[in-house]
Amino acid sequence: MDIIKISKHIAIMMDGNGRWAKRKFMPRTFGHRQGIKTLENICKDTYDLGVEYLTIYAFSTENWSRPKDEIIRTTKKIALKCLNNKLDVSRINEDLFASYMDTCDIPEPDLFIRTGGEKRLSNFLLWEMAYTELYFVDVLWPDFKKDDLEKAIYDFSKRDRRYGNVIE
Repeated sequence: MDIIKISKHIAIMMDGNGRWAKRKFMPRTFGHRQGIKTLENICKDTYDLGVEYLTIYAFSTENWSRPKDEIIRTTKKIALKCLNNKLDVSRINEDLFASYMDTCDIPEPDLFIRTGGEKRLSNFLLWEMAYTELYFVDVLWPDFKKDDLEKAIYDFSKRDRRYGNVIE
């Protein structure tokens, strides 16, 4: 495959384990076990392709009735610093906010891949993915292979990334 550029950081939402198992008349746990095997293979594949960072979304917090909390936790950390006079509120900007995020030590994802046919972020890296290229595929996670990964990367490599800038 003629890959023009490799994403430095890929974020993947592994969706479809339960539906995959159901189609095979098997329990959901069977789908999750196969999903783990797929994850092991994709981790190796991304490494072999030269991807430096891989972030995986393993489950939806909405499925566990948990609130959106990374942005809330970050806001609370900053607010506490301001209340304790350790931070001047006038210094708060995007860069400062990002420096308090759980992911502050890694680059923002270049490419987000979601398997399973859904076309939403589902509360995954909301702040970090402001300028991430999105790629949605109908393939259920247990069936996602290196070829599917390469297709996503190839699609990404053809995109003109402007990070919100207008090019005239």
